[in-house]
Amino acid sequence: MRCGDHGVRAIGVPWVDSGSRFTALFEELLIRRLGETSILAVARLLDLSWDQVTA
Repeated sequence: MRCGDHGVRAIGVPWVDSGSRFTALFEELLIRRLGETSILAVARLLDLSWDQVTA
């Protein structure tokens, strides 16, 4: 969120866990895909780095 007085601020939303970079729904998608294929394949499919998938 961009505030004219305070600059850019992060705000919490109910569909993201605190400290998470992804929504809960996206994390569920990652977990389901990891059950079907390799980390590298999931990373390529979802255009993520190895570290993002394994974090």
